Amino acid sequence: MSDDRSQDSWDALFGVGAAASPPGAKGPQTPAGKLGKYLEMPGVRGVVRVALDGLVLDQAGEVDSEQHGALTAFIGASGGQLGQILRLGPLHYAVLSFTDEPRPFLIVRHHEGYLGLLLEPEISPTHIIARLQPAQGEA
Repeated sequence: MSDDRSQDSWDALFGVGAAASPPGAKGPQTPAGKLGKYLEMPGVRGVVRVALDGLVLDQAGEVDSEQHGALTAFIGASGGQLGQILRLGPLHYAVLSFTDEPRPFLIVRHHEGYLGLLLEPEISPTHIIARLQPAQGEA
């Protein structure tokens, strides 16, 4: 027997709205919730938030939660492990650029997880990184 209250508790724990995702959605959606402030930054087209274990917590904008979430979790975890091995500390941020995708992808350590931000090609990732410093303390 299912208890709707326990599902609501899990949704709240993982930052997912209680409402079901629209048909055809590829993962949890947060159109203007906590991630909306990132979409308001010039040059940010989409954002995905993942936990340290790779669970996609929420997304907003033009990201594919499965693809961008996996990329964010993998690079974040790998960078963190490499930082430990080399005694450099945890990963702070990484910028990825692929030949078949003209938009850079910025991965930033965020509380107990990572943010993946899909950027416009003409925006400098360092511009976004500088703007994220104060924003991270608020979320």
